[in-house]
Parts: sequence; C-alpha cells; structure tokens
Amino acid sequence: MKKICFFLATLLLCLNTFAQKESILDYDPCSEEQEQTTIKQYLKAFSYFQDRKYQKASSFLMQIIKEESNFASPYFLMGLIGVNTGNDKMIEKYFPLCAQNCEEFSHPLLWYYLGIVDYSNEDFEKAQKDFQKFMNLSDGMELYDSLQDEAINYLNWSDFLQETMSKPVDFRPTRIEYLAPRANYYEPFISYDENELYFLREEIIRDSVRDSFLSSQETKKEILTGKAKKNDKGFFDRGFVEDLPFNTGKREGRVCITPDNNLLLFSVKNTEKENSSWDIFYCEKYDGYWTEAKRLSISTNSYDELQPSISSDGNILYFVSDRPGGKGKYDIWYSKRESKNIWSDPINMGGFINTPYDEMMPYISADNQMIYFISNGWRSIGGFDIFYSSINSQSKPNNIGYPINTEESERGIGVLADGKTAYTTLLDKDKKFYEINKFILPEKARAKERALLNGTTQLEISTDITLNVLNIQDETISNIFVSSTNNNFTLMLSPNEEYLLFFNKLGYMFYSKIIRTSMQEDLVVEVKPLESGQRMKLNDIFLNKQGNDFSHESSIVLNSFVSFLQFNPHTRIVISANNDLLEMIYDYIIRSGIREDRISKQEISGNEIFYEIN
Repeated sequence: MKKICFFLATLLLCLNTFAQKESILDYDPCSEEQEQTTIKQYLKAFSYFQDRKYQKASSFLMQIIKEESNFASPYFLMGLIGVNTGNDKMIEKYFPLCAQNCEEFSHPLLWYYLGIVDYSNEDFEKAQKDFQKFMNLSDGMELYDSLQDEAINYLNWSDFLQETMSKPVDFRPTRIEYLAPRANYYEPFISYDENELYFLREEIIRDSVRDSFLSSQETKKEILTGKAKKNDKGFFDRGFVEDLPFNTGKREGRVCITPDNNLLLFSVKNTEKENSSWDIFYCEKYDGYWTEAKRLSISTNSYDELQPSISSDGNILYFVSDRPGGKGKYDIWYSKRESKNIWSDPINMGGFINTPYDEMMPYISADNQMIYFISNGWRSIGGFDIFYSSINSQSKPNNIGYPINTEESERGIGVLADGKTAYTTLLDKDKKFYEINKFILPEKARAKERALLNGTTQLEISTDITLNVLNIQDETISNIFVSSTNNNFTLMLSPNEEYLLFFNKLGYMFYSKIIRTSMQEDLVVEVKPLESGQRMKLNDIFLNKQGNDFSHESSIVLNSFVSFLQFNPHTRIVISANNDLLEMIYDYIIRSGIREDRISKQEISGNEIFYEIN
C-alpha cells in the first residue's frame, strides 16, 4: 500500500463547511431512522468538536457507535477528528464506515477523504468515483476551491495510474551471471560490442591503522569504478576494480564510451573546489590503455555536470546539469562536437524532456533516435520513473510502464545495439543487494536495431579526419570523427540498408565505398594528400539493368565525387576506365557543372575506374 499522504484541511474549513446546512444532520439522510436520544447525544458530541474538545467528542461518539453501529454521522465526525489531529488511522477507518452505513451522505469532505484513502490503497477506479462525487457536491462553493484543485490533481493521477497499472508490460529481468556476488552495483555501462561492462561497485577496503604499540586492520566501504570482460564463452568475468585514470580517491559516476572504444567519458566529484561540484572528464585510448583523465571544456566551476551519454557517432554529448537556464533543478542538456575534444556551448533539451523537477541518467540509443531517462517531474508511479522519447519528433515522454517502474525510485537504464535489450540494476530476490540485470524492452519503447561495422584508416599523413556516411535509402548523412591517435573507427548501421562511406576534405583525395554490415572484407579507408600524380580508385560505379544509365547507388557516388571537384575548384583530373564507362562518367561530370578543361579521359581495359591528379 502507498504511504498515505493526506491534504490536511484546516480546522476552520471543517467548521465552516457545516454552515452550508441548517443542521449537521442535514448531510445524513439516513439519520431519520435514529432515536431522539441518540440524536441529542450526537449533537452534544458535535458541540465538543466545534469547541475543539476532541477527546470529549470522541468519547461521546464511540458510545453512540457502540449502541447504534448503523448511524453514519458519528463515523464521519470521527474521521474529521482524525483529520484535525493528524491521525491517519482514524481517517482510514471511519470515513469508509460512514459511507458503508449511508451511501447518500452528502458532505463533500467525506468523499474527498474517501478518494484519498482509496487512492492510497491503489484502488484508483474507486478513487476516481469518490473524487468525482466530491466535485459534484462542492460545485459552486468557493470554500472548497483549494480542495477542488487537489481533487482534480488526484483525478488525473488516478486516471494515469489506473491506465498504467491495469496494463502491465512484460518484464522478465535476468541477472548477468558470474559478476562478483553479494555486492551492490550501480550505474552500469555495456560497450557497444558487448565485450566490456563498466560499473560502480561497493567495495570493502582495508585500512592499516598504526600507533606506537600495535598495528591493526580496519575496513571501510567505498564505491569504486570497475570493469568486467567477456570471455570466449560469452560470459563476463567477476569484474575487477579499475586502475588509473579511475579511483583516484574522489567519487565517480557512470562511464560512457564511443562504439570504437577510443573515447571514454565519466563524471568526477571535484572536492577540491569550494562548492564541490561534479565535472565531466574524458580519456582517450592510446596503445590499448586509457590516457590521463582531462576535464571536458563544457564543465563549469560552480555547477554540476554529470552522467554523460554520447551519441553512437560521437558527435553529440548528453549530460545532466543544474546550471542556470534550465527548466528545473537538474535538467538534461546536450553539446555538439566542434573538433577533437572541443564542444559547443551546452543547449537545454527544453520542455519536451525537462520539467521544473529533476531529469537525470540520460541514455541515447545506438540509432541516436531515442532518449531514455529518469524523472520525478513527469507523471510517475512513484518517485523517479523511467521514461523514453523520440529525439527528432520531440514528442512528450512516455512512461515505460509497470512493473518496470514501481512505487520506488528507479535507476537509469542502458540499451544495447539491438534496440530491444536494456540493462539496469535491481534488488536481488532477498532485497539485499543491487545486481545488474538485462530485460527486453516493451515494443513501443524499442529503438531501431544497429549493427557494428569496424574499419581503419590508412594515412599517409597523420591527421584527424571526418568520414561521411550517407544512407542510400533516405540520403541522410552522418559524420564520424576519426582521431589520428587511433586509426580505427566503428560505424553503427542498420543491418538491412546500404550506405555510402566517403571522405571529402580540402587538400585530400576523394575516397568512397558502398558498405553494408554484411561485408566480409576489411573496411580500409585510404587517406592521401591531394598532390599531382596521386591516383585513387573510384569504387562502386555500375550501370543499371538496362545498361543505359548509372544505377541509383552509382549516381550517389558520382554526385559525391562532383562535390569533391566543386570543393577543390583548381584541381584537374584524369579519368581512367573502359570506353563505355569512360564516356558516360565524363558526360555525367560535365552535365553536373564541372568545366571540360578540368577533366581528361584515358581509356583502359577492365571494369575498374581510377582518377588521377593532373
């Protein structure tokens, strides 16, 4: 049962409400059946109630109830005594007995408090009827304005809870096995390739305490950052406490990592600062190890920035902050990558996510379309509930449903690349320890599936680059940043679609390749400076089935190549291909607005196509 939470009407309200009728018994049509001696006793008890002599009033009322248990009004007055003395048990006991003995009892306060009792007992359908009856009986009475506002709020909540809890979602969590048992886990993060699991875990730390005569061991509990790795059988190991740059003696928060496992972000509580705020730090992978943690540029000196979640393309960082300009205390913000480790001024996600209360623990799906978070500002079953929303449509957040959400405050979730498997921490069956569990999301809360495609860059000059990924079906483009420190990258692609991966940077040769997640060959992007004599292959140029024009995919490749020529207006090239393709490529480029004097032709045998800088 919910903890009962009454809106305690003032004594003045309780007394003044009786002025609406000539007699207190006018509210009780069933009282006509009572003897006059009983009525006189009741009116005497009511007089004590008006004088706030609740003990005397209670004594008279209890005697009446003992002798005339079917008399409704004494129960009502006992309930009001409970209201004015803050006695929840009296409210829960006597108001229902009043209604049971006289369904036509017409005092509005009876139905208001019955609504609260039924709401607290999670009988939401009955609570709605109670509050509606209160609204009807108090209609037009200014005295009840404040309670009417409360009743409307309860009606809305009852409607939401009745709808939510009467339609439970499928929820069958399974514990992730083989992690160290009998320990509390918090804020897990599973890498996109699902090979590593980062977490916060409560550890027992031994301290050596020494004085001049003896040495002893004492223990203390600390929450430390740890990591488990998946073995060749597909199971995580027990998980071990991480070395530097983690666990430096300061409180740390959830980790997030880009799909290529080259950039890691996490929050650290900076106790050295005067107001002890949370800041976001980042590390880069170098020779298989994380570099020293550095403070991210968006972190402030006076406010919290914590709980980072980075988009799968590495271009947008979502996080929580209490900085000025938000909707509530803690809001979800985002910042866009401008260059390596440089991020734009943060932008508040606005009213479609944030409320005057707290929104926390954001997680962005692998398709970058869904955001999952916890909030106590949107309608919840209790405390912080888990919500989800479409980022592009900016739709109102949806409660993920019962029993994933409960009367207790929930913890944030993460979602794997398949878009349907989520993970979080839940209390074990004995309710002693928080364990990491996986579960399948309700269908309506799922993101689109994404598959990983790994690649490398082959650099003649060490430089940071940005690769462009164009979806051939809808021609949307995303960008992937590749650091010169690590020449590997990971693309998150729909398993059922084709993409054009291309590289187009001023002063560099154009590269493109049509890719799909089912590719068997290694994906290697050649990065060469734009110099005279440099020669590159033009991939994926084919004719359509009729043989009279280029295929749709090839047209997209050629359009990207034309953009490269427009981007480098002084570049002259030689196109090499067999005669049939050579003329068609040449004509396509010229018709696209490139001057003829910039394009030369060279006929070669075979089906491969090359371009060379003149």
